[in-house]
Amino acid sequence: MRLEELGNEWRAMNEIAATKEQREQLIVATCRRVDRISGQIFRRDICETIAAVFVMIFFGRYCYVAPAERILSKIGAGFLVCWALFIISRLHRTRTIQKPASIDAPVREFCRIELDRLERQIQLQRSVLSWYLAPCMVGVNTFFIGLAGFGIASLVYCIVTLLLAWGIDALNRRAVAKGLVPLRNELASLLTQFDEAVARIEGTPGRSSNA
Repeated sequence: MRLEELGNEWRAMNEIAATKEQREQLIVATCRRVDRISGQIFRRDICETIAAVFVMIFFGRYCYVAPAERILSKIGAGFLVCWALFIISRLHRTRTIQKPASIDAPVREFCRIELDRLERQIQLQRSVLSWYLAPCMVGVNTFFIGLAGFGIASLVYCIVTLLLAWGIDALNRRAVAKGLVPLRNELASLLTQFDEAVARIEGTPGRSSNA
């Protein structure tokens, strides 16, 4: 993104940002944060994909080698294989359904594109309990009950996995609140400032279409 392409709309906002240097520093800092968050999301998706592949290999193999009487465990294992495939697809689609903004895109376009991409990631992580944790809990508990039977061990295992799921969900929500939401707000603020500047300029006597 070239700062010299900001145009008159951005440079006219003297009431919002005191100096040109301050405006440019704000934009550069926001762009760097976007790049850093994008890198973190990409690395997260890679790690989750690798973990999902191991899940598919382990539980997929179990479906073939387990004795026929272990039908409940085999059902749980098959469910986990499908869950892992879904996780890979969901993460990849959320990240790639909209391409990142070009590095030389106008600032306004950059903000709009990256704001949309961040909103998708925020919704993804806020709903992790429904699409990620809940199916996993169903699969692992079904698998364990198939091995250990209905009893105190299965009850304790269920409670432990539920507490673990609650903790993971809480960590995800905290990560969203601390990392993604502030950046989303920065991009939304920049975009609002652009729109307000354009509106003021279009309303200036001698520059409107009716002048």
